[in-house]
Amino acid sequence: MTAVLTPGLAEHAERLRAGCPHATAAAPEIAELLGSLVAHPDFPCLGARSVFRRNAAQIHVFPSMKGISIDVLGQKLRQFAAAHDGGEELASFVAVFREPVATTEEDFERNLWGVLRQLHDHDDQPWAEDVSQDPDDPEFAFSFAGTPYFIVGLHPAASRIARQAPVTTIVFNL
Repeated sequence: MTAVLTPGLAEHAERLRAGCPHATAAAPEIAELLGSLVAHPDFPCLGARSVFRRNAAQIHVFPSMKGISIDVLGQKLRQFAAAHDGGEELASFVAVFREPVATTEEDFERNLWGVLRQLHDHDDQPWAEDVSQDPDDPEFAFSFAGTPYFIVGLHPAASRIARQAPVTTIVFNL
């Protein structure tokens, strides 16, 4: 089923993409851009809208998906999970990457799985027991440091409006 794009949201997303100097924008500017996209009345992801409305999104900017410091990303994810341990409300760790800017869905997917593979390879904890390790299983969730995450990828070339963002982004949802 293909979602019908709301012209207002599609135009808003395009303006954000055109106006975002992703390579040089400061972290607060990137956070404002993402917040503006999610706050648009036609943005379809209610979970994201709730997280941003409650200020439950932590946004971190990294130089690149390739060669990023997995140790730094892993440390920040551990801190995020510890801060929200046992919390019942949805919270999101938003990892924004200045490079590469995906030009196709395939490029983004390859880079996304590369980041997740690197995290997994540096993880000394077992996979979270209550989720599947098989990406084809409906019960799949990415696990890092024993914490399961529902992963959402966003990028400028996404075909789905709910997955478009002015910058390449991986959201780790608790």
